[in-house]
Amino acid sequence: MPQFLLTTNKDCKNQISFKERLQSLISKSKELRALVGYFYFSGVGVLHDAIKNNPDIKLKILVGMEAEDHMGKIIELVKTQSGMDTGAYQTAFLDSLKSVFSSKGIDDATFFERNKLFIELLRDGRLEIRKTREPNHAKMYLFTMKNDEVDWLTGSANLTWSALEKQNEV
Repeated sequence: MPQFLLTTNKDCKNQISFKERLQSLISKSKELRALVGYFYFSGVGVLHDAIKNNPDIKLKILVGMEAEDHMGKIIELVKTQSGMDTGAYQTAFLDSLKSVFSSKGIDDATFFERNKLFIELLRDGRLEIRKTREPNHAKMYLFTMKNDEVDWLTGSANLTWSALEKQNEV
């Protein structure tokens, strides 16, 4: 298996960013299983084209911390709070989703176009997003390739726009 040196320095030859490596592996994979501290829809948006261009890929994302906290304060269904039954959690979660989807930060045509793909993935059973029971800030990406080989990445990058686009995560 070839080794890749990941970097954010675009001046170095034969070196690619974490985002570019993720996109490359997604294009060759039949499944991606990811454990990340943070998951934001904006981060998956960065990977939208790679996912869209691989009609066979399945995505399983396990989120260890809060999700999209800065955009509408989405709460997780498993967040511990005394006195809330399952129905109350579900109602609170749906209300927070409504708040996020109507926020100025993501209420644009590009965001909604991207979400069509993710709705399709959910309907087809090709996308699962779950929350860990306990907080977890780890980042691991496990790829099952189309030829059944396995590749993996670990580093500091969550599935967020800032991690994949501007913070030079590794």
